Amino acid sequence: MKACVLQGIEKIEQTKVARPNVKVGEALVQIKACGICSSDLDRFHKGAYHYPLILGHEISGEIVAVAEDLDKNLIGKRVVVFPLLPCKKCQNCQSRNYAQCENYNYFGSRRDGGFAEFLSVPLWNLKIFEDKFDFLNASLCEPAAVAKHALSKLRADKRICIVGSGVIGILIGIWAKLENLRISFLIRNATKAKFLESLGFEVIFNEKIATQKFDSCIECVGSEESLQSCIEATKSKGKIILVGNPKGAINLPQKVYWKILREELQIIGVWNSDYPKDWDFVLKNLDKIPAKSLITHTFKLQECQEAFKFLSNANFHIKGTFVNG
Repeated sequence: MKACVLQGIEKIEQTKVARPNVKVGEALVQIKACGICSSDLDRFHKGAYHYPLILGHEISGEIVAVAEDLDKNLIGKRVVVFPLLPCKKCQNCQSRNYAQCENYNYFGSRRDGGFAEFLSVPLWNLKIFEDKFDFLNASLCEPAAVAKHALSKLRADKRICIVGSGVIGILIGIWAKLENLRISFLIRNATKAKFLESLGFEVIFNEKIATQKFDSCIECVGSEESLQSCIEATKSKGKIILVGNPKGAINLPQKVYWKILREELQIIGVWNSDYPKDWDFVLKNLDKIPAKSLITHTFKLQECQEAFKFLSNANFHIKGTFVNG
């Protein structure tokens, strides 16, 4: 089969690899769409767990074969893939906190993922979605589930600021609007501001943040600057939800740290999503996600080098996605 294989730092190419064998309890998924996450770009530029590696974990596709122990009626079903493979033995797994598994595997990082034509997936990791939804829309399920999980940490009747305008931040905003919450985005980029306004969101430019106070802030960047903006903009005894994955060490000035203490701010981390709860919610609400607006660029597998180069340097993009067929 064809696959985009990461051979080393900034070395990726489409090549032919063996089609995966279907093991007991697994289904073979013909991949139709797979989103390119910022974590894929980081592994491309900074390094992966091992090489060679097929990246990609935001996967939608169709079941084309199943192991002998599975129901053949599954063939032809449209599915999305929960990419985390828990051990199901540790204390967290026993409590169904699969995102906190102590010995997990993961499609697209610790093992080969979705930038390919096929992937063999345990049935437990597959969620079927309705035929009325297309594969491109469904490929947003993974970041949409993360967004839903982040929003679940907040009280439902408060004013919220989202710092960061990537796809997860925008999806948090979309789910918040469904709950009739008042959402503002803190923005520095005028192009992003215009895009967010076209989706119906309120935008505050960074230099005006000192005049605003929010009950909760959601940090979706993973930088010192954005975290400090959240701390500055959050009311006393408010919440700060950390979603953004940091690129390096995060250091806070003493004055900023004092504000956390004196104003008794709550800081809550978010990692991945609550499976299957968040995924079931997303699949019931796929029609609420404006995929044609959020997926700003699509690529074929043979364009993998161009895709990574473009997304690493583009002045504006929200989500790039590989599309098969």
